[in-house]
Amino acid sequence: MKSIGIGGRIAALLISLALLNSANAADYSLKSLGETEKKVREVVKKVLPATVGLRGAGPAVGTGVVVSKDGLILTAGHVAAATRDDITVSFPDGRKVKAKALGADYSRDSAMVQIIEEGEYPFVKVGKSDHLKVDDWCLALGHAGGFQIDRSPPVRLGRVVDRGGNLLLSTDCALIGGDSGGPLIDLEGNVIGIHSRIGQTLSQNHHVPISAFHYAWDRLKKGERWGTLDGGGRRRRGPRTGIRPAGGDDKGVRIRVQEDSHAAKAGLEDDDIVTKVDGKEVRGFRQFYGALRDVHKGVKLTILRGDEEKTIELKIVQTEEEKKAEEKRRQVREEVDKEFDKLVKDALANKSALEIPPALVEKAGGMMGLAQRMQRLGNDVKPKERAMLAGLREGPDVFFESIIKVFTKTQKQASPSVHSVTVGSKQIALGTAVSADMVLTKASEVEGKELQIVVEKKGLTAKVLQIFPDYDLAVLKVADAELTPIQWNAKASNPTLGSFVSAVGADAKPVAIGVLSVLSRNLSGSDKPYLGVALDNRDNGLLITSVQEKTAAEKAGLETGDIILNMDGKKYKSTRVFIDELLTHKPGDKVKLRISRDGDENDFEVTLGDRRLMPQRPDGTGRYPTGGDLSKHRRGYEQALQTDLPFAPNQCGSPLVDLQGRAIGLNISRAGRIKSYALPASILVKLIAQVDDEKTSDDK
Repeated sequence: MKSIGIGGRIAALLISLALLNSANAADYSLKSLGETEKKVREVVKKVLPATVGLRGAGPAVGTGVVVSKDGLILTAGHVAAATRDDITVSFPDGRKVKAKALGADYSRDSAMVQIIEEGEYPFVKVGKSDHLKVDDWCLALGHAGGFQIDRSPPVRLGRVVDRGGNLLLSTDCALIGGDSGGPLIDLEGNVIGIHSRIGQTLSQNHHVPISAFHYAWDRLKKGERWGTLDGGGRRRRGPRTGIRPAGGDDKGVRIRVQEDSHAAKAGLEDDDIVTKVDGKEVRGFRQFYGALRDVHKGVKLTILRGDEEKTIELKIVQTEEEKKAEEKRRQVREEVDKEFDKLVKDALANKSALEIPPALVEKAGGMMGLAQRMQRLGNDVKPKERAMLAGLREGPDVFFESIIKVFTKTQKQASPSVHSVTVGSKQIALGTAVSADMVLTKASEVEGKELQIVVEKKGLTAKVLQIFPDYDLAVLKVADAELTPIQWNAKASNPTLGSFVSAVGADAKPVAIGVLSVLSRNLSGSDKPYLGVALDNRDNGLLITSVQEKTAAEKAGLETGDIILNMDGKKYKSTRVFIDELLTHKPGDKVKLRISRDGDENDFEVTLGDRRLMPQRPDGTGRYPTGGDLSKHRRGYEQALQTDLPFAPNQCGSPLVDLQGRAIGLNISRAGRIKSYALPASILVKLIAQVDDEKTSDDK
């Protein structure tokens, strides 16, 4: 899933100046919100088993949703294109089956996949998207970041923020890479969209409406594939020369040349480096393609081929067939322009939202075929008309305000225990009182700093009493304090998936609201096996390319250059399959590896270690717009709940409260676009019992 894709640009063009306003505001009460929560929990329970991971032979991964008991799967077009025809489907319970790609409408980013192994599979009903309104509740599930056997697909709660003229649905259900192809679900448990792209903010998450699948259902099931992922209907900036970039070069632009193309006929070859066009130096692909716009008249390319410099003239003379095709494209563009303008005119006259028929989308060559028309719409109509065409209305966000009022009431019991942790006048975290003079907060934010706890607008001196490094948790001792301790509810500290939760602020209002996304689990790796080798596939087994120090592999005597022929008698030619099998074991388990070394074969018994020794790798969060800063320390906890609460790093240390007002955890990190972590109350109670309140960590 790309951070700013085709869908993101179209949605931004359509509602760039429109606010996220309520078209069907509801005055929520605690009772009605509780009823909504109950529905969400039931829907999650039903949809989660059918939300599957998709993987091809290569590294490409995505999500899909099973919509029939015989294993028909809906996914995104770009997922199907990346995974290709040989697909492994992973169910949340760990079961893996084989599937094949069916049809795809790449211009709408929609595709189907079929499980080819016989059986009955959990599935979700396909709904409708034409009736959706702004502020309708919805849920997003998907294997964010890729399928993980120890984690269910994270749940995210949101609402429709734009219907996108039937091109793309936009919601504030946060998505990241790996979610592509996953289901957008209504509160009846029906699929109403498929995840497609994310935008620059948390509220820009774009989904193919299920109407796009209904329109092309039979064609997709038959295996037809049409359209292009880059929007083949858009107007090309220049003629097709048969040249594509192969990578940057400090001397110019290295190229690849399509066989039988104009460029090949002119004498250009793969790996030529274009240094000049008509005598002007080129540095970068954009400048290079811009210089080719006059190629119909003829351009002279200066190239380097090895150490030899050459000049080649490239000229494209259109054939009669190409001229006819260009004229046909021009006529279609004119027809699309007329139909689109009429739709806008009729919508304005009827004071209704703009609806673009699927047939027009296909005629325009896909979503990108309408991008310029969307842009013109943004320039030509007034802000009020634009909001109306997007299905929005001006005014306060009554829907959101109503919900915030309910959550504010649920936090009344916990709120007096929450205080700002400051350095000077700057808040660096929140703290939660656990006794008259002790506060819990995030350790990595407060260590080594002169701290104050703000109580009734007064700053009280605080020092670090104790740190629990496995949880990034600090206990502060506050001087001259009479704080109100929070009441942890350990019994409720692992609620049902989809339960409504909020983060308590230092004032009356919550700092974030959302749902429990993933049940409490170990994020440190102490419960996962680790061998300690890097592997590469070979015909006769798996080549060990390196052995990490102090790991199970080194202790057992494995060496770089060894080839793993089998494990416990089972042969492996795929590193991925071997790792999947290894993950079925636990740290401390013994496995027998048959090793080939210098032509000799021997058995090695290996006692597996755990993944705390695994080198820390980038978690990929920097690839996606996060909607704000992330905590510097954001992983490795021995136990943590995952939520979709979008609080700021300086709001860590606040209680996690459920809809009944119970303090079920402590928000410990803002970990990514879609996730935050909280330490469960059951863990906190045990840690607090270990605190030595006789001295601070500053005492010697």
